[in-house]
Amino acid sequence: MKKGNKIFENHLKNKDTNDSKSASKTVLFLYKFIYIYHLIGDEQQLLAYLNKFESYKKTRLLNETEHLMYAASLNAIGDFYLNFRDKLNDKALEKGIFYINKALQNLDKEKHPKNYLQFLFNKAKYFRYTKEFENALKINSKIQQLTDKNDVRIPFFTAQKGLIFLDSGQKQKALNEFSNMIIQIHSDSTKLNKDFSNFKPSTILNHTGLLVEIADEIFKKYPKDSLLRKQLHQYYKIGLQQFKNCYPYANFNPKLKEYYQKSINGILKTSSKKIGANLLKNVINDIENIENRFAWKAYKQNRILTISKVPDSIFNKETILRNKLIKARKNNHEQEILELKNQLEKHKNQLEESYPNIANYVFQEFDVAVFQKTLNNTTSVLKYKIIEDNLYLFIITKNTINYQSISFKTAQRNLIENYIKLLRNKREDKVLASKISEILIPFSLPKTKSLVIVPDDILLHLPFETLVKNKNYMVFDYTFSYASYLVFANSKNQINTKNNAIVFSPTYVKGNSSASRDNYKALKGAQKEAEEIANIFNYEIFKDNNATKANFLAKATKANLLHLAMHATINNEKPELSYFLFSKNDDNKLYLEELHGMQLKADLAVLSACNTGTSLQNSSGITSLQRAFTLAGVPTTVSSLWEAPDETTKEIMISFYNNFKKGLSKSEALQKAKLSYVKNTKDINLMAPYYWAGFVVFGDDAPIAVSTNTNFVFCIVIVVTLFLVFLLLLKRLQNR
Repeated sequence: MKKGNKIFENHLKNKDTNDSKSASKTVLFLYKFIYIYHLIGDEQQLLAYLNKFESYKKTRLLNETEHLMYAASLNAIGDFYLNFRDKLNDKALEKGIFYINKALQNLDKEKHPKNYLQFLFNKAKYFRYTKEFENALKINSKIQQLTDKNDVRIPFFTAQKGLIFLDSGQKQKALNEFSNMIIQIHSDSTKLNKDFSNFKPSTILNHTGLLVEIADEIFKKYPKDSLLRKQLHQYYKIGLQQFKNCYPYANFNPKLKEYYQKSINGILKTSSKKIGANLLKNVINDIENIENRFAWKAYKQNRILTISKVPDSIFNKETILRNKLIKARKNNHEQEILELKNQLEKHKNQLEESYPNIANYVFQEFDVAVFQKTLNNTTSVLKYKIIEDNLYLFIITKNTINYQSISFKTAQRNLIENYIKLLRNKREDKVLASKISEILIPFSLPKTKSLVIVPDDILLHLPFETLVKNKNYMVFDYTFSYASYLVFANSKNQINTKNNAIVFSPTYVKGNSSASRDNYKALKGAQKEAEEIANIFNYEIFKDNNATKANFLAKATKANLLHLAMHATINNEKPELSYFLFSKNDDNKLYLEELHGMQLKADLAVLSACNTGTSLQNSSGITSLQRAFTLAGVPTTVSSLWEAPDETTKEIMISFYNNFKKGLSKSEALQKAKLSYVKNTKDINLMAPYYWAGFVVFGDDAPIAVSTNTNFVFCIVIVVTLFLVFLLLLKRLQNR
């Protein structure tokens, strides 16, 4: 808006329209700015643009369209004061009704009946807030009488009547109105059952917000009413049903995420203490299928594209667009970024239209019951979901699903944040680690040997193996693997050691070994690590001047195993500009933005660099260098949660590969590598979890496919066969 307005002011203002029917660009910009700032909640900017509007209004007579925009601007300001009353001074409600009344005075209600109803709706809201309930009901009744039967706002008008009754303490009348609201949303001609069991959702997404927000209001008013709780449970369930029907399967924006989370939160908090297995399964499936759809789609699609016959020109087009995006991000060209992102979206849509087999294959509904069958008897999966002040923990084993609701307020969050900072600062505190263990795993794990952690929010930064149970770090008793979603935790992809494998270890500048891989000096540990790993798995090694970005881009798409021993830099402000450094030359930086456009067939990527597993928040949600490899098609990554100490990383990585080659699962191979380091380290200063706990396995935990000497087996089979033939002949001779 600001950029568009600047162009208009500088170049086009003298060409502004004087059309008697349409609004001038000046008025249009003023109205749009007021509308946006009323949503954001910026009083200063809101009033500044109103003053500009008032000044402009004095210079010329507004036409009908412009006058409507003026009235709508006043109504928006009134609505702002009502909605943000708790954050403003005591005069907020008075200011709100002042602007609403002024809006009504400036509106031709005969010509603009829909606007008239909206302005009256805000006036009724004002009387509800000031507890003048009779006036509120009177205005709301007038709204309902004047509303056309096809107006999509009817459920909102009914809901307001219910809220007036609710606030005035008339619970049953309120519930009757809310039931009417649900009937109005119900999109089937069949009469709605009293328990809403045959509810058919509409196609209006905002009806989801209405359902869950009304349920929240009732729950706040009557939190201890057990009978009402059951009814509210149904409200939240149909709210989620409504969301799933309307959600256009695009990335969450804040409002959509709020609706969805309120639904899940409401379903769980209004459930009985002994929540049923079927409800648990449904909730888990909904969380996975709603949140995971795009991550799984990107992963599967890129996995398929590596073996497809799609022309290279298709991939080259995306590469060009992403390179342009990198430059635009560096130069803070917001408009160009938006345009390029739109072009990328169109490119992906065209790809799916041109190759429908790829598009149709990429998503299957997740079913936790099917997932359970992939688990063994000694594995427990802990899936965490944080919503508001609640931490929901789902405990999944081969035969059971359990659930716990845990209070997760500022105090609990601060404990975990402080512990993560402590770990990153090379310190340890087993008492604090034990307290956090009691919060996050408040039960015993008698039959468990392997833990799969599906973290959320702040827990994405926590290595659970550093928590303390039975006075010792959990790494001593359990293997750990992590997954962004349950679907990525399946252990199916066995790696064949004979497949193509590459390792990259660049040389930067001459110097001593640095303390971590975030320092631009020669990494002696990384170079030694790369050489030994190349020998263990017969990797093709790219080092020194051969370890270039160009070579990586040329080789990585064909490799089945990837190992990057190098520097990585995280950009917290612009996550897409985080990168792997192949040399100090800017052209040798592999950006996260570029990784999002790659298609990889590797079964394992070991990202032996700093902060490769660190989660960052961008406009599309959570991202990281590790996650970019997953979305590019790699089922398993080993990545770091903080700066990687050069020498200790080398020891752990070499040990990990030796263990992995023996046929251990990835998590067990890494666990044994960490325990070996702890056991063999003599220097007490290098015993803190910082030195051994930073690297974690993310995704598929399957072991390597251990190759067998087929010639030896063939010889054994021949010998056994000949021996059996000899015994048979001997028996026949004896019978003669």
